[in-house]
Order: sequence, then structure tokens, then C-alpha cells
Amino acid sequence: MKSFVIFLIAFLIFEILLFFVFKILSVILIQNNGEKSNTYDPDPDLMEAIKGFLERFTLTLGLLLGFPQILIFFGALKVGVRIQTMLSCPQYNNFILFGNLITVSSAILYTFILQNRELFLAFFVCL
Repeated sequence: MKSFVIFLIAFLIFEILLFFVFKILSVILIQNNGEKSNTYDPDPDLMEAIKGFLERFTLTLGLLLGFPQILIFFGALKVGVRIQTMLSCPQYNNFILFGNLITVSSAILYTFILQNRELFLAFFVCL
């Protein structure tokens, strides 16, 4: 139980950090590009943060349950939902690429941490 509480705290801290990473990424890749898009507002808000959390949670759960196909589902879902924005806002393509890489990497990291709790606790104690 104690290891789960420590993981939950670390998870929440990491999710808050990811929110700011996505905010900085949107400034670097979209807002500083000089072209303003009328079709997409790249500034992450609370709803985007919740959607990102749910994406990472779903990916992590799928990987933990032994369904690596969740990664294919995630890719298809992201393209299907964002295809119109990707076509109308070319600078958004880099944002979605880096964002998806960060999301998938985070889910893999969460899965690794949950499967190797002792290693995680040792690392956390060393900090």
C-alpha cells in the first residue's frame, strides 16, 4: 500500500510537470512559428490536461493488462480525431508528433514503474 501511495504522488507530480512541458512545447512549435491558426488553439487548458491524463492512464492500463495493441488503437484514435486540424494547420503536425511521443513514453514509464516497484522505491528513496 505504501508503494502505491508513493507511486500515486510521483504520478501526480509527473502529470503536473507534463502539463507545463506541453505548454512550453506549444509555444515553441506553434505560437512562435509566426503564423496564427484560426482552427486550433495550442494553449493547453484544464480540459486538455484531463484528456492527456486519460490517454496516459488508458495506455498504461492496456500495457499493464498485456494488450500492446493499445498503442495501435491510440495512434489510430489520435489521427482520426485530429485529421482535420492536421490538414488545416501544418505546424500542428510537429506538436502532435512530439506530444504523442511524450504521452506514449510516459505510459511506458508508468508501466515499467508499476511492474518494478522495488526498483522505483529504491530510486525514489535515493532522491
